[in-house]
Amino acid sequence: MAKLQLDLAESSLNETEKVVTTRIIGAVDSTTNTEFESKLSGILKSGVKYLILNLSGVTYINSTGMGALIKFSDSYRSIGGEIALVAIPRKVVALFEMLGLISIFQIFDGDEGALTYLREFLEKGGEEDVAPAPDIRAAAPEVRAKDDPERYPVHFSCPACKTRLQIPGSGKFKCPRCSTYYSAVPDGAVKALRLEESKITELRLPCTLAFTDGLRRVIDGLAEEMGFPNGAKEAIYRSMDEAWGLGIRQGDQESDIVHVLMVANSRQFIAGLICPGTPYTTEIGSEEAMAFQIVQKSMDRVEVANLPTGGQLLKMMKVLTSEE
Repeated sequence: MAKLQLDLAESSLNETEKVVTTRIIGAVDSTTNTEFESKLSGILKSGVKYLILNLSGVTYINSTGMGALIKFSDSYRSIGGEIALVAIPRKVVALFEMLGLISIFQIFDGDEGALTYLREFLEKGGEEDVAPAPDIRAAAPEVRAKDDPERYPVHFSCPACKTRLQIPGSGKFKCPRCSTYYSAVPDGAVKALRLEESKITELRLPCTLAFTDGLRRVIDGLAEEMGFPNGAKEAIYRSMDEAWGLGIRQGDQESDIVHVLMVANSRQFIAGLICPGTPYTTEIGSEEAMAFQIVQKSMDRVEVANLPTGGQLLKMMKVLTSEE
């Protein structure tokens, strides 16, 4: 399970106002966000209106953590206070830039720069202009090519065990007898996925955050085995984390299951999640929309399909290149 540690130190800005410097160590995500928000709420309720968040020890942050930062920034500013962010790791800065959030936070290299800014802010009576939060919109899902009705269903012999199969439409399938995987495209062409070239992982997970770390470990193992470039690995990790967090929100923890299929080789990573409800139909400006935007910008191709039997299918693809 992801771990989070917050080290707090209080100091004076002037004779009447205090500032709390909080060093964040670990991951800020769906599994640790309750603890994170509880700590920041406690500082706010204590009457301290100025906060420095030192992110140098942050190993990972997702849309849930980003949403908490935005919420508390608004809360502090609503009472005339301010939050300053310090020492943000490069990969976290990239996430801020991806979401267009750089302009709404005050960001500094070190604590001293943040303290100087807050003292000047206090002297000016808290009248520093703050850029409005951007309008975060989830772009419309990419429309997939339609299957050729004259080609489907396709009758196909499994190349491994010769079992005759009927393929109803395009996608990735598994032979029920020998478990060989194969893919079909909209024009009816079928190609077996060679296991010596591709690593295929299939999971059935309950809709609960308890399995978040397990899914992350599977992705880590897959990335190590297939030799993903570092940039691609970070993008896949980030998008799968956000997709999983969205996918379980509308499911029942006791009865609903999320199906996860990941196929990877030296050229590309493909993942599919079948989730209950319509978790990938997001309301404009919501935290969910921000999470889905991260998925779309992290992967090279993203498709969403509503399933006739209920639920949604999210398909993602990332090209693995040496330049990543």
